[in-house]
Formats: sequence, C-alpha cells, structure tokens
Amino acid sequence: MHNAYRDITSRIAVEPSWFDENGVPRYGTFSPKSLPNIYADECALVEIACQDCHRRYHVVFSSSKMERVMSAMRLQQDVADIANRPIADAIRAGAVGYGDPPNYGHAAGCAGPTMSSDAVRVIEYWSRHSAACVDSENVVTDIERYMRWTRDPALEIEMPQDADA
Repeated sequence: MHNAYRDITSRIAVEPSWFDENGVPRYGTFSPKSLPNIYADECALVEIACQDCHRRYHVVFSSSKMERVMSAMRLQQDVADIANRPIADAIRAGAVGYGDPPNYGHAAGCAGPTMSSDAVRVIEYWSRHSAACVDSENVVTDIERYMRWTRDPALEIEMPQDADA
C-alpha cells in the first residue's frame, strides 16, 4: 500500500497528472527526466485501473540494467538472463504490473489502496543507453546519443485483459 501523501495533495487543488513508482503524486507533464530513478535506462507511463472501484491512474515504471543485475545477484539467479529482461519484454508479454494503485481518489468504501491494480495500456515507452552507441570493447562512442531518451511508440499498446474480469 502506498502512502496517501495528503501533505502534498491537500495543498494542490488539481488532481495529479501521474504517479511515480513509489505512488508519489506528480503534477507536471510526464517526462523520463522526471523519474525518481536517475539511473533508469527505460521507463513506461502506464494507465492502470483499481481492481475494486476501477478508477484509472497514470503511473510510471522504470528500470535500469544495474538494478536488474543487483536483483539477480540477491536472488542468486543467472545475472545475464535477468539483466536482459527489461520492461519492454514485460510489455511484449502483457505482464506489466504496478501492484497497489496510488492511494488517492478511490470511491468511498473501496479497498483499492490495499489491493492490486490492472494494467490497461502503455501510454508512453522510453529508453536510453542504446547498444548502438557502444563499441566492441564496451566503450561508449557517442555519450550524448547514449544518454538521450528515445520514445518507442511500437510498445505503446493496450494490455491484454483477463477474460474472467
């Protein structure tokens, strides 16, 4: 369950535009440069729905190869396999999951903040650190291009919905 962040939302009259991966309300237009994870090499802005009241939210996922490697090491799994499983692969597999929806604006009596959410669609997908900018000795050959966020509309898709829902 995410924090409600009432210290923020009670002072701002408009609804948040999106929520970061920690459930923090954000009020500007989404940009990968606004991610809380400064090491991220990919991100997706995703529309989710509360499983109880079905309220829709725009939330962000981000990932970095470093985090995937560290996670694999902690879990004593094959680092090479895990490190190369980015968010893009989860999108292609229809397996994007945010977990509990943001703790904001649910209908009265909704248990939403304490339960999971369903991914509806990927609104924006972005990546950086392109392998095309790295030579055979793992030296970055074009740092400006390597660090530039690039949007990939091919991954901006509707997510498959559970037939039982």
